Amino acid sequence: MAIARNRVPIFSPIASLTIVLFIIGMVIGLRRTDSSIRNSKITAQSVFFSFFQTLQGTLYMFHWLPIVASMTLRVSLRRKRLKWVKTIHHGIHEPRLNSPKS
Repeated sequence: MAIARNRVPIFSPIASLTIVLFIIGMVIGLRRTDSSIRNSKITAQSVFFSFFQTLQGTLYMFHWLPIVASMTLRVSLRRKRLKWVKTIHHGIHEPRLNSPKS
């Protein structure tokens, strides 16, 4: 949108930095938890495997964004259906006020 209006993009650098930091964090976390990758030397195969796992994890995490947005919209627009009735709880050792004395 900023390019169409001939303005400087404001949010794209911040969004890009966020995505890059997220991917770097996922790579570090995957390398930290996977003992076969952690104890081996860095090879082209291990880099490709880490990249593939990172891509899978990133897609999995990004799929939650529309779910959270749609559920927030749904909850905010839907009418409340339940009527909550207050329940009076009596403790085990407390005497009931309405019980007959014996």
